[in-house]
Amino acid sequence: MSVVDGIETDEMGKPIFVGESLSLKDRTIVRSATTNWLKECMANGLKDASTISSQKRFPLMRRCLNKIQSERDKADDTTLEPCSPQAVLEEIDFYPPKSFWRFYMNIDEFKSGSAANTLIDPEWPEFIKINWHFMFEESKSRLYNDYAGHCNSKHRYAISSREEWSRINGKPFRIKSKETSPALKGNPKIRRPNSNIKKSKASISQQNELIFHRTVKAVQDAYGIPSMEFLGPSRSRRCVQARNISIFLYKKLSGDTMSNTGKLFERDHTTIIHSIEKIKDQLKEDEELHDRINGLSQMIQK
Repeated sequence: MSVVDGIETDEMGKPIFVGESLSLKDRTIVRSATTNWLKECMANGLKDASTISSQKRFPLMRRCLNKIQSERDKADDTTLEPCSPQAVLEEIDFYPPKSFWRFYMNIDEFKSGSAANTLIDPEWPEFIKINWHFMFEESKSRLYNDYAGHCNSKHRYAISSREEWSRINGKPFRIKSKETSPALKGNPKIRRPNSNIKKSKASISQQNELIFHRTVKAVQDAYGIPSMEFLGPSRSRRCVQARNISIFLYKKLSGDTMSNTGKLFERDHTTIIHSIEKIKDQLKEDEELHDRINGLSQMIQK
């Protein structure tokens, strides 16, 4: 195994999967860039999944890294560590199939939100049929874990085929037209719904992102749990306990909101509250856990 331009490769020079993760802000930048890349591919006449997913990933990776660096230069924050090319490459292998599937299944016709909420089981016959090429086999596992962990969530949606789309909607499948509605054309008095409403987003400070990464790393190291399992849907007792401790510690050390804590750990508000209360109850009776959490807290704040 060797490292070339920040990417770990095997003896043949082929990139290998490591399981590195991005910060929430960097991940948002990468996902936005990959969505724009997908739109560019389609605008240039590349419509089928096989052709699009066969495009070289390294130019896209460099585009993402440049965009991340540009945003950091604007922030003028010298405390941030350089973004990992390995983490970016792994993310752009995982996220684009979600964006493509959203377009392919015309999910915008009846669901709002981003492609992040689109779930895919790589073993769906219709997904296999589109022949999406992955750089890492582990990306399929990530997609499946995301699907298995959130398929019952009302905020996520998994549409396995166009036949299922028709069944859910009670009408034949069709690709949504991108043209402006005739009723809106040439009529300045008619406004699109909510056109002047500004959506507010709770911001997560860079300081709290740093606390988040330090907390996750400290707890992962203490329990010996890999990133993919730690932030994934695993329900093993050891992983759940470690995850609960990290959520408890992050909330205690950062003073952040429940909403932001949920975003960082990719868990809903109820889960965050349950995790914190669970640890509080355990601390009342478990002195060993009390000492361990104090030790982790001191380590994170160094």
